[in-house]
Amino acid sequence: MSHNDAGPGATARPARGATVHLSPDVSLKRLEAPYLYHRGNDDLYEVSEEAFSFIERHRGHLPSRETEPEFLATCLEEGLLTRKKPTAGPGFRVGSGERPSLRYLLVHLTGRCNLRCAHCYAAEAGEDDLPFEALRRAFAEFEAGGGLRLLLSGGEPLLHRDFRRVDELLPGLNVRAVLLTNGTLLTPALARRLHVHEVQVSLDGMEESHDALRGPGSFSRARRGLDAAREAGLQVSVASTVNALNLRDFDRLAALVEALDVWQWTIDVPCPAGRMAGQTALEAPPAEAAGILERGFASGTHGDTFDYLCGAHLAAVMPDGRVGKCGLLPDEGGGRLDDGLTAAWRRIPHRTTASLGETCRSCRFLEDCHGGCRFRAGGAKSLAPDAIQCYRYGVLTATGRRWCRS
Repeated sequence: MSHNDAGPGATARPARGATVHLSPDVSLKRLEAPYLYHRGNDDLYEVSEEAFSFIERHRGHLPSRETEPEFLATCLEEGLLTRKKPTAGPGFRVGSGERPSLRYLLVHLTGRCNLRCAHCYAAEAGEDDLPFEALRRAFAEFEAGGGLRLLLSGGEPLLHRDFRRVDELLPGLNVRAVLLTNGTLLTPALARRLHVHEVQVSLDGMEESHDALRGPGSFSRARRGLDAAREAGLQVSVASTVNALNLRDFDRLAALVEALDVWQWTIDVPCPAGRMAGQTALEAPPAEAAGILERGFASGTHGDTFDYLCGAHLAAVMPDGRVGKCGLLPDEGGGRLDDGLTAAWRRIPHRTTASLGETCRSCRFLEDCHGGCRFRAGGAKSLAPDAIQCYRYGVLTATGRRWCRS
């Protein structure tokens, strides 16, 4: 058994003849390979076909006398199996996916938002709310297809007219649910009712720079929302963008993130889209912005992207029902949610590194970079490199000189 983060450990073996059970937060996922997925920890473990079939055949209740001892000990150590029979959870179901597998579904529940952020790529997204029944079908289809992370976004997702009903769907799903919010509407009472595993709050710098982007008072309200999620026992994470206003904030922001003991810190450079388009005064120098990206931690995918470009395992559903490659490329391929999520996923072009220009194909960092953000590089069909990634990996120097070749 292999794990994307840690190797197998050792623990005391259960008495032979006892029954051990799949933990209530663990499910079987047949993606490009057979896996066990721990939704609570967001950990994906590759297992042998024999082990996968054994667990499936016994529907998660394993006679220990028939279970390979080292595998059994490792699964108990990692919390994948438990001696106590679970009394709660979404039930035993196996997810089986496409190739490439759809592992991450970003759902923009609504176009409405209570803020008007200067760097928002969605800009004027309208008043659309995705219909509840369409969401219910999409969530079920995502789970059946082996989905891992369900990302609930907006606009501001808490403004969806049926948000409470949407949230009540989550405990019945074998996926990890993550709420992406600006945090300003998240009260202690609401946080205690949430059924998500994780709440990600946007902090775009310290108070002065954050408020300059998102509006007066938004930083303090976001902090209160983040604290409410922590106090409710939810895992919390922080998302930050690098821009000209917050370049000097990241030492203090890193200290704040450490003090909050967040699950992950996602840092990105905003793309020139939506309200950010044409706002050159907000753009940070690429070389400086790229260096800040390294401060982020514990974010990203579970590996196995093969030679696909960005978004290898991601689809985005927009508030008007379009399904596309990502929120920046909503018209790249998929059609509409009414056609079915799997059908839309099959129509999205899954381009590989072979479709990149010679500059990228000959770069020794291609295996790590995968061409970077294709929107930032000029669009899904662009052959050009993503300059931010070129600076990040040292392919471009601070003067803009390109020096790195294979």
